Amino acid sequence: STLDEVPYSTFYGCRNFTTIVWPSSNTVKRIGNQAFYYSGLVQVEIPESVTDIDEQAFYQCDQLTSVRLPSGLTRLKKYLFAACSKLTEVAIPSNVTAIEENAFSGCGALKNLDLPAGLLTIGNSAFEYTALEAVTVPAGVSKISGSVFEGCSALTSVTLPESVTEIGQYAFEGCSALTAIDLPDKLVEIGAYAFRDCVSLATVTW
Repeated sequence: STLDEVPYSTFYGCRNFTTIVWPSSNTVKRIGNQAFYYSGLVQVEIPESVTDIDEQAFYQCDQLTSVRLPSGLTRLKKYLFAACSKLTEVAIPSNVTAIEENAFSGCGALKNLDLPAGLLTIGNSAFEYTALEAVTVPAGVSKISGSVFEGCSALTSVTLPESVTEIGQYAFEGCSALTAIDLPDKLVEIGAYAFRDCVSLATVTW
């Protein structure tokens, strides 16, 4: 096969589609917008030939439990894995510099996720309503975007780098298990409701 792209909405809504076997020659370079939206995929290993995965490609794949991403990716685009409610395992490649808005929102089984050292931007609501328990934000990130960890009720530990100058509105709203947080010295702006309903928060060091 010489297939180089999985086009827009190719397998949208294919609920019985649980397994994909890629071409042995690994010629696929791009996965289009909504290509596997609401499909029945359970585990996915994306070939190393892929360098671009478009927005919502795996949106609401609610049977998906694990994903292996190719090392050439540099961005995780909007709503890429949003509402993948059974997703527990995904390794973000080291070359990724941007995680866009809502990329993992609603991944209610996702407890652990290591953010790559070279990450520079995290979009609004990127991890809202996940099951993340601990997060270390890499040193290159300067803004904790709005609602990025909203509703992460299992989150007990957050480590922010000194590079952070802004925390957006609703950033940690509803993080009810968070007990303490150290704010960076360079922080100059905290948005409205940033820590609203963090009912266990007892210590803030600034």
